[in-house]
Amino acid sequence: MPERREQLIAGWLQFQKDLANYEQKEEIIILEAEPIRDLPALTYKMDGLTLNSNFDIFKQATMALIEKSKIPIETDQEFADAEQLVKVFKGAEDKLKALSEQVLGEVQSIDAFIKELKFVSEQIRQARLAADKQVKSRKDEIRKGILNDANAKIQQHLNALSLEIKAPMPTPTVSVLNAMKGKKTVQSLEESAGTAIAQALVEADLLANKAKENYATLSTHAEYQFLFNDWAAICFKDADDFNALVKTRITDHKAAEDIRLEQERQQMQIEADAKAQAQAQAKVETQKEIPSANEESKQSDVIAKALEKGKAVLSPTTLAHQIETSEIKAVPMIQMTAKEANYLRKRDAILTALENAGVDNWSGYENAISNITSTNTQL
Repeated sequence: MPERREQLIAGWLQFQKDLANYEQKEEIIILEAEPIRDLPALTYKMDGLTLNSNFDIFKQATMALIEKSKIPIETDQEFADAEQLVKVFKGAEDKLKALSEQVLGEVQSIDAFIKELKFVSEQIRQARLAADKQVKSRKDEIRKGILNDANAKIQQHLNALSLEIKAPMPTPTVSVLNAMKGKKTVQSLEESAGTAIAQALVEADLLANKAKENYATLSTHAEYQFLFNDWAAICFKDADDFNALVKTRITDHKAAEDIRLEQERQQMQIEADAKAQAQAQAKVETQKEIPSANEESKQSDVIAKALEKGKAVLSPTTLAHQIETSEIKAVPMIQMTAKEANYLRKRDAILTALENAGVDNWSGYENAISNITSTNTQL
């Protein structure tokens, strides 16, 4: 299987790295605790009221063991020796207690002996408790030290890989703490931690290799890098899945871009058509508002004929009304020819003069027309 082959290759690569960095350590073989000479048997004999015993020898041997128990524990052998020493202290402590009770039952005046027994017994108890505490605390310290060192090595490797693949590496499934469970000796703790480290590094390298392969694939589509801002979430996908994801995102983006461009083109066409239609409509309106040369001539004839025949046909008021309502529309001067503008000025002058004259008979109307004609010959 391809996955099994990759794991095997990665394992061999990690083995080569470990072999290159391996430092030979002296193998420590622990069979059992070194034999500890038992304390001498404490004996006594009553001679009348005098008690004879070997207590001085017992006390000297006991104090020597107490001093030995204070030595810091470092190696597995020292752990085994300390645990054996705890057992010796416990046995001596029990014997002294029994002997003390026995002597109290046999003698009446032995206060000094009993005090010495109690003192030594208490010293032994304190030494036992201290030695037992040191065994437990040192075991915890050594275990924690090995665990922290192992996790630090794994994290250092993960940090280096994260920089290479430009994404945070996940925590390995291998647990150094679980690997160390149940191990009692320093050597077994170090060996189990070392094995866990190697497994974690292999697992991390396999994941990083996936990310590197996927990044190489993504690099061939540099113009679409913005579609993969979630790189950290997708970088560890299998190659086939990652390639399919890249293809799908790029295809969807191109389709969306085509739709956007087409919508913009259609909008521009609509705006262009509307602009052209507005220009055409404005041109038509302008042509309607400006009278043509034929219309100007026709309108001039209407007024001229009205003036010539007004005496026989129209009263002054009717003629003024006809002139006022002639088919000449107001057009801005700037849009007129000189001829058109001259015609409109003449018409306005006639209408204004008639209005100001206020005539109601033909002779007055005729005089007004004559005055207009003579005073506006240049119009």
